[in-house]
Amino acid sequence: MSTPAEGAPVTVEHLLEAMRFLDDWEDRYRFIIDLGHKLPPMPEEEKTEEHFVHGCQSRVWVALHESAGDGTPIILHADSDAFIVKGLAAMVVVLLAGRTAREIVDYDIEAVFDE
Repeated sequence: MSTPAEGAPVTVEHLLEAMRFLDDWEDRYRFIIDLGHKLPPMPEEEKTEEHFVHGCQSRVWVALHESAGDGTPIILHADSDAFIVKGLAAMVVVLLAGRTAREIVDYDIEAVFDE
């Protein structure tokens, strides 16, 4: 299995390849936690009630920055105080990165997680 170069962003292809390759759940957990460590820091000013995800046992924030509707990709920031949840948030960021709002609405992220 190939890994991204140090400091290089994780791609959807790398993420899916890793999850297919890692058949042991402990290895998958380590990979997901490592993804969380690679997640770009969420600006502290975005960690507000508006971006707080209610219903989680961990503290989780997700902020979506939309374009002016001109079809440019959205920017997604996420963070959590729990390592595994932060890694799962990083997976979502990787899967949705570079997509427009319309593409995100149409994207079947559940199917990817099922895989």
